[in-house]
Amino acid sequence: MRRLVQGLMVAGAATAAALFAAGPATAAPVWQSFTPNANWVDCSTSVNHRVSANIAIQTCLVRTPDRTKQQAMLVLANRGTKGANVTRNNILTSFGGNASCNETRLDPGEQIGCFGPTVGTKCDNSNSAEALVTINGLEDRTNSASAYVRCG
Repeated sequence: MRRLVQGLMVAGAATAAALFAAGPATAAPVWQSFTPNANWVDCSTSVNHRVSANIAIQTCLVRTPDRTKQQAMLVLANRGTKGANVTRNNILTSFGGNASCNETRLDPGEQIGCFGPTVGTKCDNSNSAEALVTINGLEDRTNSASAYVRCG
């Protein structure tokens, strides 16, 4: 579990930096591959979805380089040998960045993310996000990610 979080945070800062240089990531309902970078301000602890100990779910908060906007992201990782059907996914935020993600198939070895919309955030304010994820008909919840937005 801890390796997943560390891997997400360390894996590819260069690619994500290029992504953010061009602007925020494509928002929900699109699932996509991703690479975290320094703009990822917090990720919740990864938890196993109750459908399988091989499927990890996590919520992250990503901020634009100018620190004026933020978006939440739902992360799914399948460490098993069987695929899973992912349905009814809802990202819930405290800052107006709620989103629903498309249904998708999570293949073995796959790691994907769904970004919520990029939303202007107030400075000197704490923001949080979590997600409800239904896989193979069973719903579960991610832990909450949170970040304090400082002015300046």
